[in-house]
Amino acid sequence: MPQWPHSPVTPPMGTPASSAAAPTARRARTVSIVIPVLPGVDYLGDAVGSALAQEHPADEILVVDAGPVGGPGSVIEAAAIEGVRYLRHDRPDLDPADLWNHAIGASTGEVVILLDPDEVLLASAVGDHLAALDRTPTAEISVGDVIVLGPDLIAVEEAFWGPSSVIGHLACGESLPSAAMAMTRSAWATVGPYRSGLGNGAHGEWMAAATGAVEIAAVGRHTVARRGVGFDELEPRPQVTVLHTLLGDADPATVLDDGSVTDAEAWLEIGLRLLRLGDATGALRCFERAETETPTPAGAEMVETVQRALVAGEMELIEPLPVRTVGAPTDGAAADPAVVPPTVTVAIAAHDQADVLCNALNSALSQTRAADEILVVDAGSSDHTRQVAARYAARGVRYVHQEHRGVALARNRCLSEAVGEWILWLDADVVLVPEAIELHLARLAELPDADVVYGDVEVVDVPGRSARRIGHQDPRGRDGVVASLFDGDLIPHPGTMIRRSVLLGAGGYHPDDEGAHDHQLIGHLAATTDFAHHPHVVAQRLVHDGVDGIGEEDRRLQLAVVHRMLDQHTLLELVPDAGWGVVTPAEADATAHLRVAVRLVALGDVSSGLDHARRAVALVPSAPGRELVSTLEDAVRTHLVPSPDAGRV
Repeated sequence: MPQWPHSPVTPPMGTPASSAAAPTARRARTVSIVIPVLPGVDYLGDAVGSALAQEHPADEILVVDAGPVGGPGSVIEAAAIEGVRYLRHDRPDLDPADLWNHAIGASTGEVVILLDPDEVLLASAVGDHLAALDRTPTAEISVGDVIVLGPDLIAVEEAFWGPSSVIGHLACGESLPSAAMAMTRSAWATVGPYRSGLGNGAHGEWMAAATGAVEIAAVGRHTVARRGVGFDELEPRPQVTVLHTLLGDADPATVLDDGSVTDAEAWLEIGLRLLRLGDATGALRCFERAETETPTPAGAEMVETVQRALVAGEMELIEPLPVRTVGAPTDGAAADPAVVPPTVTVAIAAHDQADVLCNALNSALSQTRAADEILVVDAGSSDHTRQVAARYAARGVRYVHQEHRGVALARNRCLSEAVGEWILWLDADVVLVPEAIELHLARLAELPDADVVYGDVEVVDVPGRSARRIGHQDPRGRDGVVASLFDGDLIPHPGTMIRRSVLLGAGGYHPDDEGAHDHQLIGHLAATTDFAHHPHVVAQRLVHDGVDGIGEEDRRLQLAVVHRMLDQHTLLELVPDAGWGVVTPAEADATAHLRVAVRLVALGDVSSGLDHARRAVALVPSAPGRELVSTLEDAVRTHLVPSPDAGRV
């Protein structure tokens, strides 16, 4: 077992272990520092502060709070610290592993550092982890060294967790502090989520599985300081599970971290460890392996003694969890992120639509490529939505209820709860065609850089007749999406699949845009993200009595979208066919302002339309422009138009 130095030393917070600076990471990977807060946590500020103080800033700092209301997490929420995202998780009774899984699933970074509230990152930690991953391009996990802080915050121990010693530490029952490690998304996909039922051993078991599945890179210096008087020792059952996991991928001498012993000696030593932990059956198998390797009187005696005790029932047995099956690459290389299949959450934000919700859920459950998660967030329904969703719980549908604060905030709750990399939006009164997910993923395979993937939506009346088909196909790419949205060709939200990280990065849906929150966000995304359309029907909406709301947004909501896009986009993006590059800049500007004026007037905002018409005439005093200005001025004088703000939301 490694020996720790016990002489107090001052922790080198943020300073290199040597005079040489750490290599700079060359790969532009996004990093999330995730801080899960369990009940009983007394302090959180130091962890958050250390995440904010990184020399290489993290792209996201996420606090997921399952502690009591009014606890340290609530203080962070109330502080509204810039750069810190707070999520409330109202399940204080959950297993720690479940909270860790939820927190990692809610994060957006390509590389994740899981920081416990009693841990403090050194200022160079993020940069050091990225540099270690960069030095070893095939590595999917980087591991740094640890400082243990005593009650007076003076360093009392150090631990060196390089790849060659991780197995030995775990085999000794020692727990690697989670923040000493940074994992990539592909490592998470390969090893799988943390396992519940192991308490403080869940991270050790995950690391044990990871040692045989992905390559680990050493940071080579301290990355985290941890409060405590020593390293946690795992409970017996987690230790047993860890040992069984390690033995599935490593030879016994490696597990002992001792290359000087024979395999027979190693099997005997591991058997004794298991016996001390209460796993007599596992110990017996190790003793039998030792006898197979090199028969000895001592080994034969151990086999006979344990067999006799087991038959007599004299030993209290601890049953380890089954060793997990990990999809490790067969050639020893790290998993390629490009071949990790995308995960998809079908998300429904429902409000008082219990009578049609079952149709939507049945369509989500009938996909030719199954969804990875089906999530219903009930936006405070007063009908029997909860009871309808409950009937599908056994089939994996997850239900979350929140008070009635609008559909926009219900969609945001979907984003915080979902575990999928992609969100496929579904309304309660819409059904997906069976091939919807399969069609979307096929298009994504053709355009892997796309952030929004969508097809067509078919409007169906009560007798089942197709009323019309809504789609958007524009060869101009992103600029075409912006211009089409401005012209009123709104992309239907149900049936559209969007990267969750992109939605979170945009700040989610804004409650002030409640009536048009979906189209407002699509308009915002069109400025920075790539869209991919395919000409297949992916969803159907049933309309009653000829009432069709898809693509026929009322004037007020469309006007809200137009005003928001005018704030976010240039005239070139909104009116790309105004003659830019062909005529003079003033003529192109004038043409674009006239087009904007006509669009605003068509939606009822004549005053704003008049403003743009006047700008056009000021640039190029054309006869059509002057005529439009005169007509609109007459309309304003005679009070035939609504107020300028009538169309704003």
